Amino acid sequence: MALPHVFIWWDEFDRRDLPCVCMRCGKKKAEWTKWRFERSVYKNMRNYRRIRKVEIPLCTEHAGLFGFAMITCVTYDDDRGVWAINVCDEYQEALKKYRKSEVKAWKEENPDEDPDEGEDTDLPPGLRKAPEEPKQSTTGLKIGLAFFLVILAVVLGGFVLVCGLVGVLFFAVRAR
Repeated sequence: MALPHVFIWWDEFDRRDLPCVCMRCGKKKAEWTKWRFERSVYKNMRNYRRIRKVEIPLCTEHAGLFGFAMITCVTYDDDRGVWAINVCDEYQEALKKYRKSEVKAWKEENPDEDPDEGEDTDLPPGLRKAPEEPKQSTTGLKIGLAFFLVILAVVLGGFVLVCGLVGVLFFAVRAR
């Protein structure tokens, strides 16, 4: 099962150029909350964490000290943006509408410009080409499932063994 994810450009975060809708639940009138996206980098036989701090729109339920937003990144590019995961469908729709309105306004201001000729950073996010969607690994799911099945087999095997011995003892005592 693929989780919903969306690509958001860093300059959209920096300018707060996103709809004010909670990224986790889709409620209107969200507040800008400090957030950080992390990813692991393996370099020189060491594992490092790369962190990018931004502000994202979250409602009062998901922001704050005990907020449970769970918005993380699949991966991010240091220069371009982030593939955010666990973003609700309502936010994704609001983001599409917001980007369409930006594209329309840009085309009205620049009727003679061709979007394919200019720099990517000069275009509104709706006209930029997002990087290729990351492929999510299922290795962790497979390992977890295998671990669960082994534990289940041991528990059920022990249960059958104990019940079988009790049954044999019950019939052995009864037969005398």
